[in-house]
Amino acid sequence: MSEEFSQDYIQDFVKHLLQDIDQKSIVTRLIHYFALLNTYVQNSFISQSHCEALLALTVHLERFRQHAFESLLSDQAKMVFLHLRDEKTHIESIRIIHPLVAKEILQQLLGGKQTQSRLAMNFPCENVLFEHRFGREECLSFLRQLFLRRSRISKGDEYDSFFSPLIEHVCDNEKNPNEAIELLKEAFERFHQDPFFAQQLARLHYTYEKFEEAKHWAETAAKQRPNDSYILDTKGQVYRKWFQAKCKAMENESKPKTAQNTMHAVETALKALDYFQECERAANADMENVNSSGFFAEVEVGCSLLKLISSLQVFANRTNGHAECMKYLLTDYIPEELDRAWEPFHGRLKNLHKTMQDALDWISEDLSYFQTDIGDEEETSESPEEIISHPLTWLVKKSAQYGKYFSEADSVVLLQKGQTLENKLTPFKKRIILVEGT
Repeated sequence: MSEEFSQDYIQDFVKHLLQDIDQKSIVTRLIHYFALLNTYVQNSFISQSHCEALLALTVHLERFRQHAFESLLSDQAKMVFLHLRDEKTHIESIRIIHPLVAKEILQQLLGGKQTQSRLAMNFPCENVLFEHRFGREECLSFLRQLFLRRSRISKGDEYDSFFSPLIEHVCDNEKNPNEAIELLKEAFERFHQDPFFAQQLARLHYTYEKFEEAKHWAETAAKQRPNDSYILDTKGQVYRKWFQAKCKAMENESKPKTAQNTMHAVETALKALDYFQECERAANADMENVNSSGFFAEVEVGCSLLKLISSLQVFANRTNGHAECMKYLLTDYIPEELDRAWEPFHGRLKNLHKTMQDALDWISEDLSYFQTDIGDEEETSESPEEIISHPLTWLVKKSAQYGKYFSEADSVVLLQKGQTLENKLTPFKKRIILVEGT
């Protein structure tokens, strides 16, 4: 067992175990539930009291209860159910003898007749699981993990995932993200409109480029937790992915980029920056958690936005296009071609230099205190959208991209303030000086 069972042994064991099983039995339904939960949630269990309630056991005398419960179980259930007892609460619980056995039972029981998403959809409908009081907190915790907990290598999992393994299975193996969406919607309602389920729904929708729906669910989550930096990060990510999709669509069209046909993309990028800056403010106000995701995402969007602006026909087709672009971004100058179409954006775009510099300064200073090149985020349902695995490498790359546009301007500003380039430079400004010199 320490080296895991061989797959052939498990398959044969389960095949013989399930022979002649009554598919319509309520006990078989219970086996289904355990198989799904124990496959996806490590060390999960359900209290025996919950099981008795599901089986409608009505014995009131404690000394007869265990015998009555076991008499209701099928031979298959008796062979695979492992009985546990909490030393502190003395609450008895049950799980399947091994996760690999649970996984094989799940596959063979379902076969091609039922999907895992359909089986999981039964969980929110089982009132007993949510309302029975003995072992209720543990049961609800495991069910939340089933829908929300992402895999993390740092937590002993085999891989990193963006959604819970169950949701990823439904999307990848069942090839039906709509089923995953419906499953999370049911869980959202069952868990009293928990904002973290709404957050996951926003993530799932924008993954499949359903941006209007993603916007709705991100706003739903933010209404309940307006100062949660992780949820504000999700709102920003909705617009970031939306911006990326619009840029990709423009690239596929191969048309010259003008102020008119890029207007909506620029507006979307600026909304993303707004929410990432809100995320930063919320993160700085939170003394218990460290969430740097807003700073990283702001720089990512800023670099993509700079790339889009510099590719505009008004700049790209001129020999001095780069200088003209920098003149627009750093001074009061506005090219005639951009004047009216981008009127709502001029002030924000001319401030892009400073906001990106502030974000990069923050990241650079943070990494100078906590120098690491491996992400080590604590796994919670509020974890950031994307974890930067190599932040120092990322910073070098993004500093170079920023410096491509603004390194000369930063040097000029420093000199105008009467500072030498060696005097009181932040770690980030030193990087920019190096970029300019290469």
